[in-house]
Amino acid sequence: MKATWDDLNIPARISTYAVAGLPVIFPDNSKHITATQEIAERLDVGIFFHDFYELSNKLKEQMKVKQLADNMHRNRKVFSFDYYVPQLIQFFRDAIRIKKQQIYG
Repeated sequence: MKATWDDLNIPARISTYAVAGLPVIFPDNSKHITATQEIAERLDVGIFFHDFYELSNKLKEQMKVKQLADNMHRNRKVFSFDYYVPQLIQFFRDAIRIKKQQIYG
């Protein structure tokens, strides 16, 4: 109920950042369950902050920002639809197989 437009729009922007090889900047939501923060942490592609002073300091860490950008560039395909096509096809094949088994025994 407290989600803001930025909270809802971040997932839509991640692929754009990924293609450009840019780390994503997030308000730190580590006390909550958020898929976008979880994947950004796992891939080490995000800058998380509690306030703008902290963000400013983190953006000045050139070596860390470069590492995050390199990580994003290396993992950019994870944020594309094509990356998931084989899994999606397998999912549909499995669903069809299960349905056929239910119908035809």
